[in-house]
Amino acid sequence: SFAKYGYFTDSEGGVAWATGDSVFGLAHTNGQFGFYGRPYFDSKVTGTTAAKYWSGATPILNGGYQWGISVPRPASTLTDLVTKATSLGGLISAGGNDVKIVFLSNGKVGVKIPASTGATRNDTLPLASVAPAGIIVVNNGNIRVQGTYQGAVTIAAAKGSYSDKGHVYIESNNLIAATNPVTNPLSPDMLGIVAEKNVIVAKDLTRNSSTVVNIQATIYSQTGKFIPEDYVNLPNSGRINVNGGIIANT
Repeated sequence: SFAKYGYFTDSEGGVAWATGDSVFGLAHTNGQFGFYGRPYFDSKVTGTTAAKYWSGATPILNGGYQWGISVPRPASTLTDLVTKATSLGGLISAGGNDVKIVFLSNGKVGVKIPASTGATRNDTLPLASVAPAGIIVVNNGNIRVQGTYQGAVTIAAAKGSYSDKGHVYIESNNLIAATNPVTNPLSPDMLGIVAEKNVIVAKDLTRNSSTVVNIQATIYSQTGKFIPEDYVNLPNSGRINVNGGIIANT
């Protein structure tokens, strides 16, 4: 199960883990890790190709490391999730629109289509009404999500017939559980985020070097990445703290 990993990719795409980066949990890539400075890994680190150490790199590998390890990841699409949501409830046909999902700490969920106006749909319902099978699948669209969730749910964005869709945008500084799993490991609140393409932390130019974006979820990107939006041009916007796991293609 990929749930055992704190971090997993098929390829690192040349990214270097640097001072200030850390993983608490198993870390694996089917490519090659790159180390720059002094990143921290609390548990074992594995990879298919031996890591690249940039000049002066001294990573902290508390759980040890092992190279020459490959872990196959299914190359499937999100068809099974779309089929399940179609038959059991929870499918949102976006028609090429972005869909806004706002979780409320009282267990309700707001849904807006399009995300910017809500002209097609704009309602707030109990989670069980929106996701009777525990899943919300947006087909032919992107998801823009924020808020505090109560209960267990997986949200998924499938591109359908739109080549530019299938992304999930995390739009707020806090996408968190009503019962904090950091302080209460028995929290009943769980969130899965699945994207056929990228899971993106939406750009917010009000952030600064002291900002912390807190995400309490397990993130799965089938063919893409977990990335900040427009990261090449972003000013220093603080750090991202994920309590859960990151599984991505790159």
